Amino acid sequence: MVETVATTAFDPQRGTLPVLEIVPIDELSIDPSYQRSVDNKASRKLIRDIAQHWHWGLCQPLVVSARDEGASLFVIDGQHRLEAARLRGDIDALPCVLVECDGAEEEAASFVQLNQHRRPLNAIELFRAAIASGEEEAAAIMQAMTTAGLTIAPHLTSVAWKPGMVGNIAGIQTAWRRHGPEVTLQALRILGRAFDGEVIQFAGTIFPGIVAICAGGQAEGLVALLRARGQGHWRALVLRARADDPKLSFGRASALVIKRELDVAHGRPPPPQPVTVRVPAPVMQPVLPPLSFSPDHRFPDGKAWCDQCDARVNKGTAESCRDRHCSMRRANAQG
Repeated sequence: MVETVATTAFDPQRGTLPVLEIVPIDELSIDPSYQRSVDNKASRKLIRDIAQHWHWGLCQPLVVSARDEGASLFVIDGQHRLEAARLRGDIDALPCVLVECDGAEEEAASFVQLNQHRRPLNAIELFRAAIASGEEEAAAIMQAMTTAGLTIAPHLTSVAWKPGMVGNIAGIQTAWRRHGPEVTLQALRILGRAFDGEVIQFAGTIFPGIVAICAGGQAEGLVALLRARGQGHWRALVLRARADDPKLSFGRASALVIKRELDVAHGRPPPPQPVTVRVPAPVMQPVLPPLSFSPDHRFPDGKAWCDQCDARVNKGTAESCRDRHCSMRRANAQG
């Protein structure tokens, strides 16, 4: 039911009633001073997708500005649709809603307003729309969920869900595409049985681990294990695993945690941890010049004078000296 509000509560209307026209695409321009660049990977992919699957029933009219100076019409909303039409080459004109703006500044303000008031569809809404449109994969996933005793939640606010509702449709779709219908159905059944009669608010955290166990063919006893610990316990373990290793995704952390706990429950030894052997870096010895030992023949002891030691040393002492300032080695290097 739509709430009725007195008109005095609204701001006065602004602007003039827009006009719908079919405009040749050659007359449409983009003002880069406020429009986003489409020269990036995401925008190029979107443009290619629109061009590849062009459907007039899905082509909303572009919002364009007719500036006072009578120049080309400037696109405020619909840049990707315009670029897709140009990419195809077989579309000459597009439906446009013409609004009057004084210039780029007012157009930019309209651009901001249009994008701020636009809410993107979430995964649940997109999935429901796919089911309504008869999309084959969506219908098959919905049938698998029904078989498992689960239903899609109507929204993302889990506090208002009923038992058996799940909102992790993106994770279910990923499992379906990566592991196939059989593994996904098995995982859905385990999820439904483990938390039967509960609001399954942490399915997005727990389900990837269940899928990984099912894909590995080791799901025996998993229902009892999941039920015994409870959703909150599993979520805490997954969060702890990610805290210990921030590089872990939620899916990978969930798989590691549930596999570890299942192994413990079955008395299986955990997989051996890789042992890292640290080899100390070799100690680099300084490269010293060769020794230049010349005994002083004025004395019968065979020793020579060392300026560094400030004493007379024999040849053995000189050879064992590693001091790079040794006068006997320095003299040889300079010579």
